[in-house]
Amino acid sequence: MTYFRLTRRNVAALRRSLIETLPARPLHVDEALAAGIGYPSHSALMASLRTQGNSDRVTVAVDEGALAERLGTLSGLDVDAGDVVNAFGEADLPDVGPWTELAKLRRREAANEN
Repeated sequence: MTYFRLTRRNVAALRRSLIETLPARPLHVDEALAAGIGYPSHSALMASLRTQGNSDRVTVAVDEGALAERLGTLSGLDVDAGDVVNAFGEADLPDVGPWTELAKLRRREAANEN
């Protein structure tokens, strides 16, 4: 699971990273990202972000397996959860919390162990 602060800018950064990393259509990435965060659709995720106040600090977990499964279903591609984790590792999240650097360090350590 990847944790991040749920903001419009962070969702856009994750979306960009997935589109740049995986050979899937942007529409499919949008729907899969929403599913990975736990929303039934991209429109439900966007509605939630629109109602969120600027001071709200909601941290969410992304289920990379659910995201990969949904993206595979929509796109017909063979997407692995590891591909999603790698894409997230490349994302430059503009709205970060103090745990973000720790998460990046743990991902680098895990990559070095393999």
